Amino acid sequence: MAVLLGLLPTLLPILGLFGLYVAVLAVIPGARLRWRNVALALIFTGAMLYTLAYPFAVAPGVFLDARGAILAVAILFGGPWVGGITALAGCLYRLQLGGAGAVAGVCGLMLNLLGTLWLLRYQSRPLLAAQPFPASMPLVAHPLRLGLLVGCWAGLAEALSLLLIPPWEQGWRLFVDSGLTLAGVQLLGFFVMGSLLWTYHQRQLLELALRRAELDLLLARQERDERFEVIFEQAAVGIALVAPDGSLLKVNGKLCDILGLDRAELVARTFQAVTYPEDLDADLARVAQLLAGEIDTYQLEKRYLRGDGALVWANLTVSLVRHGNGRPHYFISFIEDISERKAYQQQISTLAFQDVLTELPNRRLFLDRLRYALVRSERSALYGAILLLDLDHFKTLNDTQGHDVGDSFLQCIALRLRECVRAEDTVARLGGDEFVVILEGLAKDEAKAASRAEQLAEQIRLAVGLPFSFERKDSPRVFQTTASIGISLFHGDHAALDDLLKHADLALYDAKAAGRNTLCFYNIEMQYALEIRAVIQNALYHAQELNELQIYAQPQVDRGGRLVGAELLLRWHHPKVGWISPSQFIPLAEETGTILSIGQWVLRSACQTLARWARQPQ
Repeated sequence: MAVLLGLLPTLLPILGLFGLYVAVLAVIPGARLRWRNVALALIFTGAMLYTLAYPFAVAPGVFLDARGAILAVAILFGGPWVGGITALAGCLYRLQLGGAGAVAGVCGLMLNLLGTLWLLRYQSRPLLAAQPFPASMPLVAHPLRLGLLVGCWAGLAEALSLLLIPPWEQGWRLFVDSGLTLAGVQLLGFFVMGSLLWTYHQRQLLELALRRAELDLLLARQERDERFEVIFEQAAVGIALVAPDGSLLKVNGKLCDILGLDRAELVARTFQAVTYPEDLDADLARVAQLLAGEIDTYQLEKRYLRGDGALVWANLTVSLVRHGNGRPHYFISFIEDISERKAYQQQISTLAFQDVLTELPNRRLFLDRLRYALVRSERSALYGAILLLDLDHFKTLNDTQGHDVGDSFLQCIALRLRECVRAEDTVARLGGDEFVVILEGLAKDEAKAASRAEQLAEQIRLAVGLPFSFERKDSPRVFQTTASIGISLFHGDHAALDDLLKHADLALYDAKAAGRNTLCFYNIEMQYALEIRAVIQNALYHAQELNELQIYAQPQVDRGGRLVGAELLLRWHHPKVGWISPSQFIPLAEETGTILSIGQWVLRSACQTLARWARQPQ
């Protein structure tokens, strides 16, 4: 207690100096109060006062202590402010103690203070540095050298301060007796302090390197995260981080736009909830392969459910990110909206395989389905049939009422045909007013299959014959037509596609020849008749040139038997076929247009015959 009371006169100025230090730092712009320096000042001040309170007395009024070492360490580790406060506290308390060596002790402290500060300045340390080892300027070239320098200076200051002790003879005697010892002790102490400083310095450098490495790592990670955030949010495709259980951990704005949900709503759902149910199993199967390590990534096209319930097609690419120990961490999914591309593909498919007007399969898709129908017929041993249908007098409606009414009528016929056939059958439009139907799985017996095909064809004929109503400006109108249908059966894939269509076309031709509004089956006799017809038609073009056409006169007489005239008859004698009936070649001549030239030749031949008869009546 007595010691504390004795220190009170010294502590009050020191506390005042501390208050001044805090106040000055408070008003200086940009200055910060470093509590580390405050704590160091209190520690070194306490050590200074303790060593002065309990010194080693070498003579009355002459004391030896560790003030120099404490002051030097305070300056080295605390900086000039801490050293100055420690030196001031030591000077005040030494003067308070009094004695013959008071002035010498104060001078020794001041010399230690100034010398150590000069050495630090000499070693390129900033005078007011807050840290003992700043990164910008090294403290020493080598801490041991600094310890030796400071030790030599402190020892010299302690030794010279002995000369200030009065009387001069006593001071000289103390200098001679104890000066070198004091200098050696100071030098040894500061050498030890330099060794400690070296260790401390190495630790500080290591900590500094670690802090820099941590800072660089933190900055690199921050830069990487910022770059990832920029890429994540500004990506042109949707990106999602998905947990192994399917919950959405993080999504970008593009994915929110694709699915029509805000970020909070989307994160609250799972990827299973936004996947179209029919596509979920395929997606989950790939996820299982990814978790099992069988694949590294997968890609598929799938459908998602938007917030408004609409479907959106997307191209999905998924990769798995694992922890360091190999456990699954999260999936990263890239979702590209391909709805527009799918729409274009559907449009292209429609244009390539469907009739634009009726939305029925066109010729290309019809042939493809007919090919598969033949394969299925071969496997099942069931008969099938082709129904080739042509609308009677459709051209009249198209020419008189306009193409818009004709198109509406074709659409109506397409709808009626769909309603007549089964789900497994195919209705197609070949072009114009010509339609075709593929009937599959009719029966294993040909007669039963033909009967079933005839029933369906008759049902189609009656449906086509129903009235068709359409509006005109003056009044509602009704158009009613009929259909001619040719039927060709098939069994297995032995027949060629072209042959089946040709057979159905032959049957259709026979149905038209039979007066229209009827149906006919193809048979071998029909094929033979067609081949004969083709031969006759081809030969008819050259019959006049080859003089194969002949004119015969059949006399006409009255009741009295007198000759009153003659009927000219045209006959055709083919060198290979023989006599060809006019009932065969005259309709062909009318169809092919050769009837005009034949008629002119007959008329010319008749006139020539009449002129010859006039010249030779006998």
